[in-house]
Amino acid sequence: MIEISLIIPCYNEYSRLPKTIDIIDNWLSTQKFFKVELILANDGSNDKTVEILNNTKKKFEQKKICSVKVFDFEHRGYIATLFDCYEKSSYDIICNMEADCSIHPSNFELFIKFINDYEMVQGSRLIKQEKDHANQNKGLIRTFISYFYSYIFRTMFKTNITDPQIGFKMIKKTNLLYCLKNIKLNHDGLKVTELTLRFIQKNFRIKEIAVANRHDNDSRLVPKFSFIKPLPFLKIIITNFLALIKLYYILKKERKA
Repeated sequence: MIEISLIIPCYNEYSRLPKTIDIIDNWLSTQKFFKVELILANDGSNDKTVEILNNTKKKFEQKKICSVKVFDFEHRGYIATLFDCYEKSSYDIICNMEADCSIHPSNFELFIKFINDYEMVQGSRLIKQEKDHANQNKGLIRTFISYFYSYIFRTMFKTNITDPQIGFKMIKKTNLLYCLKNIKLNHDGLKVTELTLRFIQKNFRIKEIAVANRHDNDSRLVPKFSFIKPLPFLKIIITNFLALIKLYYILKKERKA
């Protein structure tokens, strides 16, 4: 069996984690591809998230379906927590996914077929699939922001990568840790984008695979839209665009050095 470390950062996920844990439990109990080290990281939640994580560790280890590590960090943001877990992982192949389980972990069974030929295999919510279920419940505004960001990213950095911010990846640890050392951007939400660009910069190969993305109505990635109060969306678009410009000039300066 192939050894993988599966990382799930969590922040105030008490209401959603039980469903996610059930999905992971069912998947781990039936999959035959992987020996899994499950890393559950609490990003300073102020609800009972860490209680669920500790109970999950006991449950899974009693069932002997995988080993589990639980880390309880101070709140520093999703990306900072994720990057710390990258370094604490035990295996050479690292996977990460969102705590809402919007993308089913069984997709990793397809990803593993490509990891020998690529340094990173990641999902894409923007590649068309035969069945139009890639963006279930996503909504018009979220879809617009996703495609707008993807277009700006591909145009600015001259790449075919469509979904650089996706939190569903399989990565080789050696290459990952090398690129993490070069992260310069302080913008937490775009560090995953910079990580993708660092892989491209080093000519590491990236494979994108279409995945079904099932958003729940409680998603905090994008605020609920209101025609009366559209400012949260404008703030997201402007902030991300300015951060992309900054990242563009950081990489341009490095190329000239």
